[in-house]
Amino acid sequence: LSLVDNAGGRFAISNNNLVVADANLLDFEVNQSHSITVRATDAGNATFDATFTINITNRNDTPTDIALSNNSVTIPATAGTVVGTLSATDADVGSTFNYFLTNNAGGKFQIVGNELRITDTAVFLSDLQPSYTVTVMVQDQYGANYSESFTINVTNNSGPSSNQPPTNITLNNTS
Repeated sequence: LSLVDNAGGRFAISNNNLVVADANLLDFEVNQSHSITVRATDAGNATFDATFTINITNRNDTPTDIALSNNSVTIPATAGTVVGTLSATDADVGSTFNYFLTNNAGGKFQIVGNELRITDTAVFLSDLQPSYTVTVMVQDQYGANYSESFTINVTNNSGPSSNQPPTNITLNNTS
């Protein structure tokens, strides 16, 4: 047996068995089936060709990226303030995702649905820093997961509603 058409190098004949020659070329999201042509040759060199369709079975692909729509928060901010919305990239069309924090910066952040939020204003302000790192894990409906870290920048609102310490004292000679 030999292959007249090996579907672009995807298949081969080994010991009269059809085998996958290059699994990297088999991607259900690109092609759900491939055609091959097998040739049988007898002792007198007479040949017979037969074409077969090989159907590809979909396997779950792991999510490959997480995006956060915004990575900054202005304080003061109340508990539940949305920092940004999470989204995931996965080759599987129609995948559904759940998001988890594996590092919530000491309890300062939480995920509700696909939103990264501030947990408790008091907890957030008790250890105020210019930025925090959170690590988000996304999991698809089949359990495959991917993690990524994000830096959340904190801006202090210095507007009139914020209590800022005095920065200058002036003495006037009035007598």
